[in-house]
Amino acid sequence: MTKKSFPKRVYGLARVSTDEQADENESLAGQFKVINQEASSFGVVPIVYDEVGSGGRAWREREVLQQVMREAAREKAIIMVTAVDRLAREMSVFDELVRLKLQVWIAGRGRITRKVLWHELKAAKAEFDRIRRVAAQDHAGKKSSGRKVGGSFSYETSIRGGNAGYLRAGDRDRRMFDLLGEHPEWTALSHQAMASHLNATGIRNVVTVNGRERDWTRDSMAKLRNRYRRHLEVEAEMDISDGITPLDLHGVHRRVVAASSNLISENPDGRAQ
Repeated sequence: MTKKSFPKRVYGLARVSTDEQADENESLAGQFKVINQEASSFGVVPIVYDEVGSGGRAWREREVLQQVMREAAREKAIIMVTAVDRLAREMSVFDELVRLKLQVWIAGRGRITRKVLWHELKAAKAEFDRIRRVAAQDHAGKKSSGRKVGGSFSYETSIRGGNAGYLRAGDRDRRMFDLLGEHPEWTALSHQAMASHLNATGIRNVVTVNGRERDWTRDSMAKLRNRYRRHLEVEAEMDISDGITPLDLHGVHRRVVAASSNLISENPDGRAQ
């Protein structure tokens, strides 16, 4: 990246969730400093807004974010943040950013593509939902046991306390999409053979709130694969919009069927459906 290719107009957004966070070192001032240093290193003076409030709210409920997007779109500027979760922890903002044709830059990383933005917003939303979910469990546990409700709480301390021992559907899909991407040879297996393989290797389906694990079945595997196919199609559309040639979503899997010989030998009926 050179000064010549760096955008001439930069709108920054520094956000913290609470007033308490605003007083800490990883605070608004820290985000201001990082954004200013990044832009000024390319000879640009950014206009940086600050916001105190949850990133999990819809963008329509956040006046500061609306102003940043509106002004950046009018000035044909970029939006710079220190991390995607500082921009938002919900997904509706993605469509608005695309509609306004706004580019998002991460200080220290540069411009991120729509696909990267999509994935990082999904991860930020998942973390936000997980924190709320575990906080609700923590609150309910204290209330039912007669303990004082309130006080300090974090996702990490709740995990150590054993209150986060289950996965929800969104967590499962993210984990399974990663695994399916790492093991394209699995596409040679039937739904039933795939379910049996995962169950045998200890990769379970959703773990319920009471700690019970659910095995994969033929039907649940078929539904997972359909969701994964839609996921790949969405990624391909975003690649095209970013000017990136998408992968051959089907051919790339056919070319690695030979790598599945060991799995297929264990499941002689496991041909692709």
